[in-house]
Amino acid sequence: MYAVNTQAHTSGANELSGGLVRWLMDHFTFAEILLIPLVAACSFIVFRSKGYNYLEHVVLNMFLVSQRLVICLALFPLNHLFNRHTTIVNLSIGVIGVVLQVIAYLQLFSHSNKFKTVLQVLLSIVFSVTLFIVLAVIAVLIFQKFGFSVNG
Repeated sequence: MYAVNTQAHTSGANELSGGLVRWLMDHFTFAEILLIPLVAACSFIVFRSKGYNYLEHVVLNMFLVSQRLVICLALFPLNHLFNRHTTIVNLSIGVIGVVLQVIAYLQLFSHSNKFKTVLQVLLSIVFSVTLFIVLAVIAVLIFQKFGFSVNG
């Protein structure tokens, strides 16, 4: 009785999610800055027993974002040098960012168990990425519901 065009629905969602990914890649610095409150909230939750408040986590994550952005600027010439292999450069930036984040938290919580701190940092990263993906899916669904297009 009722026909639903799932192909149009799926292609619209793919277009929007692809548009979101494109926007994030084109506006990497802006996206990093926008994500600071989300990442700080996740690290605050994971490290809540350490006694630092949310704003202290915001400051720490602002420092970490600035480190990542400096690394991105330093590796920017490599992106153009290895034009066909930008995935390798971007992956390297991500790995360096995680390593710097682990080092920063290990220095901040030097009195704590190092293994536990590393696990908490990794949990915080997984929690942040998961929450971001959930929020991005919700945003894509809302945009799709109200007929927004990325080809505007």
